[in-house]
Amino acid sequence: MPKFIEKNGVITNAQIAGLENITSTAARLSDILKFVNHQADKDNKEIAAFYKQLKTELENIRNDVKNNRDFVPEGLIRKELSGHKEFFGLLFVREFIRHLSAEHRYRSGDE
Repeated sequence: MPKFIEKNGVITNAQIAGLENITSTAARLSDILKFVNHQADKDNKEIAAFYKQLKTELENIRNDVKNNRDFVPEGLIRKELSGHKEFFGLLFVREFIRHLSAEHRYRSGDE
């Protein structure tokens, strides 16, 4: 996490609060990705750049979950497998955002 913040800097506390809010209330990983995509299209270049990099990180997490089946039981039907991927993808992204937020607050001097 420190590497992401070191590389991409910090954004406003309001942006972090919005990211935390959507992450904690989202029912699906796609809801979080939709929010991040929307923020990446902002006119503010710093905010847009931060969210573009975040989008890449979150898509990497989603792809890792999709391709790494070590944590998913064998013998699941397609629908069950899809549900496990969605569940774990959402958990991993939420955890990533929690750590990102904590590092952001630490770096920005906010408690």
